[in-house]
Amino acid sequence: MSARVTVVGSIGGPGYGLVDPVGGLTAAGADWSIGWCVGADDGWHAPAVGRQRLESPGVVETRLKVPSGDAVQRVYGVGGAGDIVVVEIVNDSPLPFGVGFLLRGDPSILWPREPFPLDEPLGACDAAVQLPVAHRTSTRIAVALDPHAVDPGATVARLATAEDVARGWRAVLDAGMRVDLPDGSLMAALDAARSCLLLHDDGVAIAVEPGERAADPVAAATMVVAMERWGFNRHAAELRPAIPRRAFKRVGRPDPTLAMRPAPGDALSAAEFLLRARDMVISEVEGGVAVLPVMPEAWRGGPIEVHDARAGGARVSYAIRWHDDRPALLWTVEGGPLRLSAPGLDRGWSTTDPSGETLLAGPS
Repeated sequence: MSARVTVVGSIGGPGYGLVDPVGGLTAAGADWSIGWCVGADDGWHAPAVGRQRLESPGVVETRLKVPSGDAVQRVYGVGGAGDIVVVEIVNDSPLPFGVGFLLRGDPSILWPREPFPLDEPLGACDAAVQLPVAHRTSTRIAVALDPHAVDPGATVARLATAEDVARGWRAVLDAGMRVDLPDGSLMAALDAARSCLLLHDDGVAIAVEPGERAADPVAAATMVVAMERWGFNRHAAELRPAIPRRAFKRVGRPDPTLAMRPAPGDALSAAEFLLRARDMVISEVEGGVAVLPVMPEAWRGGPIEVHDARAGGARVSYAIRWHDDRPALLWTVEGGPLRLSAPGLDRGWSTTDPSGETLLAGPS
């Protein structure tokens, strides 16, 4: 994949949208794209790289500076008939503006109202239109990834909101292993990687990159193992039968000390990132399970929680709280017996107690 993209869509849907670093939208295998720009009282503005983030699971936010505020674009999948992706523009400024949509090819768009022609668009396109957006309000369009399946009575107003989608995705992700780490950028990357991995699963096969099916059984096995280690067992169980057993034996053990920089849009990179991250917080070791086998210096002094991690044939949850430089470990093990250790916090400590609380020596 030549450029970084973020995948949006709905789990189990037949397709997914691809959002580029400035909020441009296309789809896997599509011959169309949709860009955007904003016309304010000082002229037209185009988005620039560097102001994009995953606002919440499943919702990509790109900001564009306008006089006295921002234009905020949010892109998210709602699925349903036509496999819909929504592009919303919020006017977070005290003045009205126009949002321009730069169209290449022939995307299937549901408009909230008839748009106006845009005579001098910013950027190359086949057609350009605009919609007005009053101050502190928003507008949105809906793009059908499968235009042949769109409900004839569908309207933009009836589609789920970004908040609805974020709540749905949070429920899906929280059904697996839950983590709370003192690193906001890492938490956002974990949400992005888990969302990416699940979006590449259609219940039959799993894709490495958008629009492709996993031709390499080891790549597919790596992604399924990542699902299992993060607690998405139902998804993994659907996919395992289609992958040769020998492929799972070739899935490498991750090195949690490596830099963790997932490539959005690439499910294999997301899976490898998730496997490394999982082994940072809990890992099977000889004789049992280690929590925090490696303690990043940046996490020292911050609260850490891991819930419902399946490891060593048991379900493990733990939390770290700090007393000056010493960490207090609280743990619960269900389905043991299991020997628990915490080498990143205290190399001399271990226990087989199913639950408890202890003050550890601290990272050396």
